Order: sequence, then C-alpha cells, then structure tokens
Amino acid sequence: MNAGELLLGLVIFLPLLGALVTAVAPTTPIRTPARIADSEHGAYAGSAGGSRGTVAGVRRTDWRGLSGALIALATAAASIALAAHVGAAGESAELAPGGWGAPLGVRWIADGLGVMFVALTGLVGLAASVVAVMLPGATGAGGRPAPAFWPLWLGCWTGLNTVHVSGDFFNIYVGLELAGLTAVGLVALGGRAAWAAAFRYLIVTVVGSMLFLLAVGLIASDTGTLDFRMAADIIGSHETMPPAITIAVLLGTAGMALKFALAPLHGWLIPAHSSAPSVVSPLLSALVIKAPVVVLLRLWTGIADESAAHAAASWILGAMGVTALLWGSIMAIRQTSLKKLIAYSTVAQAGYWVVAMPIIGDPDVVGQGLTGPDSDHTVLFWVLTGTVALIVAHGLAKAALFLVAGLLKEHYGTDDMDELSGAGREHPMLAMTAGLSAIALAGMPPSLAFGGKWQVATGAVMERQWWILAVVVVSTLLSVAYLLRILAPMLRDTGESRRAAIRPTGPAIPPVVAGAALALAVAAVASGFIVVHFDALLQIGGPA
Repeated sequence: MNAGELLLGLVIFLPLLGALVTAVAPTTPIRTPARIADSEHGAYAGSAGGSRGTVAGVRRTDWRGLSGALIALATAAASIALAAHVGAAGESAELAPGGWGAPLGVRWIADGLGVMFVALTGLVGLAASVVAVMLPGATGAGGRPAPAFWPLWLGCWTGLNTVHVSGDFFNIYVGLELAGLTAVGLVALGGRAAWAAAFRYLIVTVVGSMLFLLAVGLIASDTGTLDFRMAADIIGSHETMPPAITIAVLLGTAGMALKFALAPLHGWLIPAHSSAPSVVSPLLSALVIKAPVVVLLRLWTGIADESAAHAAASWILGAMGVTALLWGSIMAIRQTSLKKLIAYSTVAQAGYWVVAMPIIGDPDVVGQGLTGPDSDHTVLFWVLTGTVALIVAHGLAKAALFLVAGLLKEHYGTDDMDELSGAGREHPMLAMTAGLSAIALAGMPPSLAFGGKWQVATGAVMERQWWILAVVVVSTLLSVAYLLRILAPMLRDTGESRRAAIRPTGPAIPPVVAGAALALAVAAVASGFIVVHFDALLQIGGPA
C-alpha cells in the first residue's frame, strides 16, 4: 500500500472510527489542574461576568469531546496530506477496500476535484471541532453541551468524504444518505425550536436521495455497472443518448438541487441553518450542502451529453441560479437576525454554482476536455474551474462568518444585529474575521472568489454569454450591500453608555476559538494567490 492509498483509507476510516468511539466514550468532565483550582476557590462557569469562572467553563470539556477533537485533528491532517500528495504526484490515488475493485467491489478515487473538497472539509471541520471542544455549550441548545454532537459530526464527516472520493454511484448515494441524516440530527440538537426545521430537512434529504437513487437505478439498468468511469465510457460509446440516461441525469440534477437548496427549492435551508447550534451552522453551510454540488458537477461533466433535453435543463438551472442570486441577496438585506442574514446569503451564493450551467450544457461545449488540441484552455476549463473556486471560497468564508455569528450569540445571548452594535470593538479579532469573510464572499481581490468570478467571466466572454457578466456584477453589488449590514453595526461607535448596556450572558470567547475562525477567513482571501494550483489540481482525473 502506497502513501496515496493509505491517506485515502484514513480520510474515510478515521472519522468513522471516531463516530464509533465518541458514541461510547464517557461524558465525564476532565478535571484539569485549572478547573480543580477554580473549583476549590468556588469559581465556576455559570457566572458570565467573572473571568475566572468563564475560563473554567471554557476548559470544562469531557473525554468524549477530547477524543473527538483528537480524531478530528488526525482526519484533517490526513485530508490535507491527501490533497498535497495528489497534487504533487499529478495523478489520482485509488483504493479498492478488501481488494475487490470495479465492477464487483468498491473503488475510491481521490481525483483533483475530490481532494479539493476533502481538504475543505478537513480545514472547516478542524476549526469547528476546536470551537466544539473549547466551548462545549455551543454544540447544543441554551448553552448546554450536546453529547450526541461528536458521533453525529464525525459520522457526517465520513459521509462527506465518501461522496467526494467514491468511484461508484451506489456509494455516492450511501455517502449522501449518511451525511444528510446525520446533518438532520445535528440540526435537532438546537432544541425544540429547531425540531420543526430538522423534520423539514429530513423530508428534503430523503426525497433528494430517493431521486438520486432512481437515477442510479436507471444508469445501472442501461450500462450494467455502478462504477462511474465504466458507466461514462459505456454511455459515451452510444451514438445517441439512451432515454433512460437522459431521465437519470434530470432526476439526479433535481435531487441534488433540492439538497443544496437552489432557489426556489430553498425554503428548508433558512430555518435549518439559523436554528442549528452555533457550531453546527458553519458545518451545514460550508460543507454539507457542498456534497450534492460535487455530485451535480460530476453528472454534468461525466454523464450528460449534447441532447436537447440536457441543454434545456442547463438553461433552467441557469435561470434558477439567477433567481437565487437576486432573491437571496434581497432577502438577506432585509434581515435583522445575523444568522438568518448569513443563511439567506448562502441561498444567494448558491446561484453562482449553477449560473454558468448553460455554458456547461451547451452542445458545443459538452464533451470538451479541460485543454484543447494545442494545450489551450477550453471554455469548459474556465467555467468549471471558476465554479469550483467559488464553491471552495464560499465554504471557507461562510464557515468563518457563521462561527463569528455563533460566538457572538453564545457570548451575548442574541444574534440581533441592533443588539450587537459595537460588538466588533469589544472583539476586534471577530470583527477582522467578519471583514475578511465579507471580502471573500463579495469576490473582491485578491480573494479566491475573485479568481473564480474572473474565470467564469472569461468563459462567458468566450461563449458570448454577456448576460452572465451582468448577473455577476449586479449580484456582487447586492452582496456588498448585505455584507455591510453585518459590518456596520459591529463596528459602530455606540458610546460608553451603550457599550455598558451590552452585557455578556455566556462564556468568554477564548483567543484560540476566535483564531480558528480568523484562520478560515484568512485562507478564503489568501487562497486567491494560489488559484493557479486549483486549476492544475482540477485537471487531475478531470474531463479529458
């Protein structure tokens, strides 16, 4: 077993092992020296005003949380190492668990697209795990730790990585189900106020998965295999696309659009993301809804053809993307709740992920590789790499912004933006995180999102799809408007009397926790300098 195979196995089995370990690990608090000393002096976390009490509360983790955090650290390290290995080797890493490869067994393939999202999951997952272990109350409702958080989160991590590296359709379905059902459980940890949202999310994730399963059945019945690459080769050998495959692509597209809340299918997302516990919201927005987007991209670059049905569907997706960008942005501007504003911005940003689908589904573009006969970049290269860059940038920046919102809510007991006026002056590190996240989400240079928009715009110009340029410009201006709605109150000078009225009701925010959020925001901006490496990575195992 070489290094690539080892790392590929670790990114699946480590979080799975962690889910099992944390499910049975004791929730007995760890008696650290700091906590013992504080308890002897009567200091405890229940007092929001006492610094010694709040620090003791921050350190009041348990064996389950510690074991979960250690496994999260190991999984994140393996995820980043896998991406680095694939990038350095210039070829995909493959593993057939148990020695049974395709078509009878399971095949995991860590190609460029897959390892990008495995690494994204590792970075965001590590940051969220740091918050969860340092502020256990952020995992549940009312500041109370949720013992089920760690097995649910690590199980979700397993499902996400399974989706990103699976080489066959059925295991993609299994990963989607595992990630979706555990995500529903994570939302339900928000208490009674979140149960209705969790139930709606459950219906959505099951319906979306069933649509995809129908698509898998149609593909298997026509090609005789569940292996993605084998099925793509068989389908590509047909002179005309079989009707069953056309229907399968449309069903799979509908299921994935429902799962990542593409407007107008977004009604479930706002209550789910805004009512989830503080540490769960960034996981949902940055990671969970990305898995169906990856599946959608694989369907359209590997299975879809130049048929009229697929071309029409691509224009429907483009129209839904425009709707998402405009409607989501307008609704975000109207919000007074910080978490709801960020949730609506997710609806808006999802529009970027499909607004260029009319180009990907164009009969003249379908079947293109990422490079032409003279090694020139094709239209598909610019559009696909730009779209992926926008998705990754959103994951980093949105996780950071949701962490800021969650930390402020845990500390002050509210996410009402008027009530949080001046909070940025009290917490400059969080204010800096929010500012950098805003730069990344708006797509300002030098952020990764700016590079993504530039690439999508380049592809649009090559295809003379000028309307895409107009949509990108208008949506960028709208995003600046709703992001200023976040920053302006936080940085407002409210005066001494107003600042005195803003009293913390929860634990203090440890610097390491604020630093974890800041690191994600910095990555969202700084990764714009290495966007060329994203391009090179995407060509590994991508459309030839």
